[in-house]
Amino acid sequence: MKRIQVLLIAGSFIGFVIVFDPMYQLAAGVVGVISFVPAALAAYFWGLRGGLLVGGISLLLDIILFTAKDPTSGLLRGQTLFGGAGILVMVVGISRLRDLLGKIQRQADELERVRDGLELRVQARTRDLEETNLALRASEEKFRRLTHAASDGIIFSNQVGTILFFNHAAEKMFGYRAEDIIGKSVEGLVPASLRETWRAGMRRAQTRELVGETRLQQVEGLRQDGSQFPIEISISQVVLGSEIVYTASLRDITVRKRAEQLSAAFTLLGQQLNAATSLADAAEIIVQVADQLLGWDACYVSLHQPDKNLLTVVLRMDVINGQRTRLTLDTRETQPTLLLSQVLQGQGCLLNEDGDPTLIATLENFGDVERPSASRMFVPIRIGTQTTGILSIQSYTPNLYAPESLATLQALADYCGGAFERIRSGVMTRASLREKEVLLKEIHHRVKNNLQVVSSLLNLQAHRISDAAGREMFRDSQNRVRSMALIHEKLYQSSNLATIDFGEYIRNLCTFLWRSYGAKATLIALEVQVESVALGIDQAVPCSLILHELLSNALKHAFPGGRPGQITVQLTHCENNRLELIVGDDGIGISVDVIPANATSLGFELVNTLMNQLNGELWLEREHGTTFHFRFTRDGV
Repeated sequence: MKRIQVLLIAGSFIGFVIVFDPMYQLAAGVVGVISFVPAALAAYFWGLRGGLLVGGISLLLDIILFTAKDPTSGLLRGQTLFGGAGILVMVVGISRLRDLLGKIQRQADELERVRDGLELRVQARTRDLEETNLALRASEEKFRRLTHAASDGIIFSNQVGTILFFNHAAEKMFGYRAEDIIGKSVEGLVPASLRETWRAGMRRAQTRELVGETRLQQVEGLRQDGSQFPIEISISQVVLGSEIVYTASLRDITVRKRAEQLSAAFTLLGQQLNAATSLADAAEIIVQVADQLLGWDACYVSLHQPDKNLLTVVLRMDVINGQRTRLTLDTRETQPTLLLSQVLQGQGCLLNEDGDPTLIATLENFGDVERPSASRMFVPIRIGTQTTGILSIQSYTPNLYAPESLATLQALADYCGGAFERIRSGVMTRASLREKEVLLKEIHHRVKNNLQVVSSLLNLQAHRISDAAGREMFRDSQNRVRSMALIHEKLYQSSNLATIDFGEYIRNLCTFLWRSYGAKATLIALEVQVESVALGIDQAVPCSLILHELLSNALKHAFPGGRPGQITVQLTHCENNRLELIVGDDGIGISVDVIPANATSLGFELVNTLMNQLNGELWLEREHGTTFHFRFTRDGV
């Protein structure tokens, strides 16, 4: 570069010398100006010092050339003055210009370096931003996938309630598309009746710190179609710079609520069914629960008789003249139709207006026959795999029921199957018991009649016997038979065919014996002190015969010759569920030679035999007459 500069300056000198003579002739001033060229080039290339040096040389060359051309010319002095001043000014100006241009160049170079540095930094920053954006986009995509894949609904909103994010689960839950709901108020997801409560809750949330806090509560949500459903929601705050974002996690708890509702309904249903005593009452309890869970306008319940393939209608109800009415059952047994036959095979059926017309045509109308049902459900009542009946609920509202409704009704029917069978078995058992009670009463009645016939035969036979002792024996036998007949009469008249009130029986037996002994008993007072005691027939008959023997013995032997006196009969409870029968008199007393356990008379032999049969014990007291004590253990308690 410096070599080129030297050649340029040297070339300018040579050129100046070459053109000096012709230019001088043209104009001497032009020659002086041209002589400035080397100085100007030097000043430009080498600065002030180089310019002054070359300028001096150029001025000296001018003087030499002008002197050689015209030594005496005044032009020499002017050229010298003009050239020196011009060269000085020119050199200074060009050097300053050179310095300025150099500074500008340096600044331009510095700017270029700065620009290059900035470009590098921008490129590096751009790469960082691109990497950050890629990472952010990847993170956003991951977050989006995670939130959209979540089974719970996730909604973001700002402080004024504007929805910022709406995941797929929330779309399915509320029926909105995310692009349609984002940017709108979250109040659109809240039923109108609860919006003021929602606003109050948001105001409370804004007045306190909720960062990291989660509040779980149950509220009602509003779908796009206007239907409401229960949701469980947890709300927390997230601070993003200067903005607060509310994060709501929502879960549709319709199924759980329905399960809780079913559980509560089934618990109450179980309690009510336990108290039900008839199939019609049980059926009405069941359809009431079905009304609470699903709603209906008409219903019926029928039970199946598999041996006859007949359906016995238990309950029919319909809305007539605006009131729910229990219908009279005109035909209680029917053959199952095509649809009902399918249900009896275990297939529940949901039948709407647009259902199979073949099946609809087979349905039997009842109640308001002018208004057919628009929605119908039929489910089998089952015990395990066995179908025992059919439960149907119907509505005049089209498409009221869904497959979920059919599943709910089936669960209700399955739950009640055992109760129906229990009640039906109970009804059959009670009917059987009533039948057996009638038969048993008839048996007791006939036994009593037969014993009375035997007693009458003994009485007729006694009238044919002339011997007084013989007649007395026949009368004793007759009274024994009558005492047993009285037992069967009491059982026939009793509401409990298994036991009789033995205290009442003793009063009746004493009255009968008093009447049978006629005038002989008129002078004898009878005192009966008995408690109410239930005895079964197995103990009542032996006890009645023992009482007959002891009481007859007192009437016949304690008061000879028409002697007056008193006989006392007592029946009391003792410890360890034992009973004590006491027959006492204040008559002449029994002979000391008579020992009941060893007595050979028919009466005492009969008493001993019956006492052993009852595993009892008998003893007597001889003070102030005779008193017999008979103690035994009562059965069945």
